[in-house]
Amino acid sequence: VSMPLQYRYRFDHKGRIKTYITAGGGFHVIAQSDIDVQIKYHFASLSFGENPNNDPNLAQTIEESRRIRAHILDGAPFRTKSFVSANAGLGLEYALTPHKTLFLQSIIQYQIPGLQFSNNNGKHLRSISLQAGVRGPLGK
Repeated sequence: VSMPLQYRYRFDHKGRIKTYITAGGGFHVIAQSDIDVQIKYHFASLSFGENPNNDPNLAQTIEESRRIRAHILDGAPFRTKSFVSANAGLGLEYALTPHKTLFLQSIIQYQIPGLQFSNNNGKHLRSISLQAGVRGPLGK
């Protein structure tokens, strides 16, 4: 669940094609989380180039993965399931009518680390999104 807040600034106001930048932030709560975490084991007793799959006991542990399911509804601490992000992007609009535009924008989002009420265990989420659609005022 995300609550974004963004500001959009248009560079040009003339013509049918308009360019803009967007910047802002968001508050995010992870309501449901099903994550498979791969666990990597290091075997100091193996010599270089030796295949640990030749030993059946070691082969079982190498392939281990753990599913983490800790949801807000199951009583997970709020700070482990929330984060704040900053985002910035560029966009392009094409005016179809005075009140409807086609748009294409890309946004980069980064989790702000080190906030007391959000998860700061070194899990800094980064994402890039490409959005396209029709934009228009409500009711017109």
